[in-house]
Amino acid sequence: MIEEQELNRFSSLFETELIGVFIAFVKGAFILLIGWCIAIVASKAFGQALRQSKINKATLYFLDNLLFYAFLTLVAMAALSEMGVDTNSFLTVLGGAALAVGLGLKDQLAQLTAGIVLLVKRPFRDGDYVDIAGQSGRVQSIDFFQTVLKSLDGKKIVLPNSLAMSCVITNFTGYPERRIDIPVLIRYQDSIRDAKAALMEVAVKHEKILNQPEAQVVMSDMADSGIELTLRAWVVPTDYAKVRFELFELVLEAVEGAGCVIPYPHLVIPGVSEEAR
Repeated sequence: MIEEQELNRFSSLFETELIGVFIAFVKGAFILLIGWCIAIVASKAFGQALRQSKINKATLYFLDNLLFYAFLTLVAMAALSEMGVDTNSFLTVLGGAALAVGLGLKDQLAQLTAGIVLLVKRPFRDGDYVDIAGQSGRVQSIDFFQTVLKSLDGKKIVLPNSLAMSCVITNFTGYPERRIDIPVLIRYQDSIRDAKAALMEVAVKHEKILNQPEAQVVMSDMADSGIELTLRAWVVPTDYAKVRFELFELVLEAVEGAGCVIPYPHLVIPGVSEEAR
């Protein structure tokens, strides 16, 4: 009789504990399900808000996923706690695993950190023409680990983001205008006024040269063989290369049309007559 009572009491206690565990499991699963749905809705709403701010696509993808998984992690911890799991020990194990992974992937994590900084600070964007660590090209893509450039001669240049963050970055299209400098030499006996007027006429007539800032012609040097004049004109960065090549030809024609002569170095050998030279 006593054994039967003990068995019934144990059976009743087992059923109570089992029901309690089942209820805790259902509560935890319910929390996880609701949290999952909230995370999806919040992630979509957050992503929509970021898209309206015209943020970089890679940054948008990262922040969107960061929000989703961070919220989901909190939900999972709350669900485990409701199920009776000791989350403190779980966090300890998770922290140790994260430390081990971090030490093993420290170089990749450095690249990732550099990528995040690049995407947040945005010293350049897709389509910009830049020089990074001596490599020049138009930015094709920026992700969390590397930046891809396309050079003017069609080469694909892949740069680690850690390199981009540790060196000087020159962004040639970072401002709405860029200056072209075209130097030209004339003889000392030529008219500086006529040469300047001819160069300014080139700048005024060229349709791609901006009115503001105004173009200038300055005397930039007095060399051994002549006077150096420099035409300084401002253009839209996308027109820089094309206009620069055109100006070389136009400047040469303008200087010659003004009656000026472009000098070249002469070598005088003492004791040799002009006829012999």
